[in-house]
Amino acid sequence: MPMNIGDIMTEEVMAIRMDDTLLTAHTLFKQLGFHHLLVVEERRLMGVLSDRDILRWIGPHLDTPAETRADLERMRRPVHQLMTRKPVTVTPDTAITYAGNLMLEQRVSCLPVVNDRGHPVGIVSWRDLLSAHVMLQQV
Repeated sequence: MPMNIGDIMTEEVMAIRMDDTLLTAHTLFKQLGFHHLLVVEERRLMGVLSDRDILRWIGPHLDTPAETRADLERMRRPVHQLMTRKPVTVTPDTAITYAGNLMLEQRVSCLPVVNDRGHPVGIVSWRDLLSAHVMLQQV
């Protein structure tokens, strides 16, 4: 039986607001071990921010002895200045194969999962898809 995104998505979604700072996002990434944060306003998905977005923006010096005042100033900017707007999304009933092809075509590492109102209900990453593939091969 074909699996859908709802079967493998992570329902525990970490969300931040558009005006939260990059430092807030960076702290969440470090503390929680997530690689993607959904940017939400009034329960609607507005964008996605990845830990790699921040690394590209700030460079490798944050949280090291080489950190500069300029690095810290950059981290005070709001998330909406760096997030990916209008992210590619799927719904829980999207076929896993379709989602995998979509991620490859769009060159994204995650897909927010939204309901018919655009409210996030989960997230699926390339790791989730790979795990599902491996699991199906073992059956």
